[in-house]
Amino acid sequence: MLTQKPAAGGAPRAAGAPIDTASLTCLFEGRFVPLGEANVSIMTHAFMYGTAVFEGIRAYWNAERGQLYVLKVREHMERIRDSARILLMQDLPSVDQLTGEALEVLRRNAFREDAYVRPPSTRAPRRSA
Repeated sequence: MLTQKPAAGGAPRAAGAPIDTASLTCLFEGRFVPLGEANVSIMTHAFMYGTAVFEGIRAYWNAERGQLYVLKVREHMERIRDSARILLMQDLPSVDQLTGEALEVLRRNAFREDAYVRPPSTRAPRRSA
């Protein structure tokens, strides 16, 4: 769900510096987990048939205010739900829940630089906890 993470100490990464994905937290199947634990089977419907939807959400760090601004997150979540409906996906969380989850992922990762959130949804069956 995420592609950028601040360097140690909260300082922004240098442009083009590699991303330390081992320290990222993401939302996967309803749980916040380390990125390395978020895996799907190659037999997943989305992998086999391309039945997935996603959005690309930009967040911009404002150093003067010490604040991360996320652009039109609700509108993105409305679109992802509309796209999922077209593919006959059911049981997607509400726009409010999706918005809250995306913001929580950003909060848990403590971004202090620009970030990109890419929430996907697939037709893969959910695993029970």
